[in-house]
Amino acid sequence: MNYVDPSGMKIFLAELGKVAHKLINGLYDKDHTGQKVSYGDGILGFTSLRPDIMNSTKAQIGEIKPCSAYGLATGPVQLWAAINIANSLPVGALGMI
Repeated sequence: MNYVDPSGMKIFLAELGKVAHKLINGLYDKDHTGQKVSYGDGILGFTSLRPDIMNSTKAQIGEIKPCSAYGLATGPVQLWAAINIANSLPVGALGMI
């Protein structure tokens, strides 16, 4: 295969995912006004680990995934990794790169 998507669904779904992220991030911002929140930034010292939502004020981390086989398989693993890394850092050290 030459990575062609004649249906265009892959591009449509990718764009739909970006829209969903923006909407969820906007709702999170609205509910957490004045708090230090980042979206898709890496955890300080771990550039390859980029949770979808990190709230340094409340020490919260979240992942946004589709309700699909892919999302159900990857979301918990990514969230578990991010939480374990963050919990290994000194208190108050949850930084963003």
